[in-house]
Amino acid sequence: QALPITLFNLAQSYAFAQLVCVDSELEPALVAAMHLTGLVTVQARLSCSSAVPHYAVASADVTIALLCHRLVSSVYAALGTHTAAAAATARATSLLAVGLASLSQGAMYYAVGRARAAEIVLFLPYPLLAGLLAVTGAMATLGAVAVSTGISVHDARSLQHALR
Repeated sequence: QALPITLFNLAQSYAFAQLVCVDSELEPALVAAMHLTGLVTVQARLSCSSAVPHYAVASADVTIALLCHRLVSSVYAALGTHTAAAAATARATSLLAVGLASLSQGAMYYAVGRARAAEIVLFLPYPLLAGLLAVTGAMATLGAVAVSTGISVHDARSLQHALR
């Protein structure tokens, strides 16, 4: 029962790593390893010290993958790769940004869970949640286009180019 979920998490982590690495020189395998390390850590914590049933399984999150993709793209755009030193700096800064974003998300999830504050979502206006989900879906679609075609989509013109 756990094997299919584990294989799905492995595939999903690598797919999200591919998305994070678009427009950069980062290795998807390294980013996937970072992601899987986080998943294993969360699962161990969940299994050992939580009242959550043991059939609950930590899985990859597309929102953090999208955020990390934007972070990595911004770092590479700002620092460039015109020299070996600039490329090395962009690579190191990107990996640090991915790690910090993942840690921040984990800390936020832990804080919300620890405070038992998940019900606060009930008080958020529907248009806000619908907009957040719509933007997440649109960004995931554009990310899928970038991963499958190798062309980053940043505006309508690049979307038309990718669809040709």
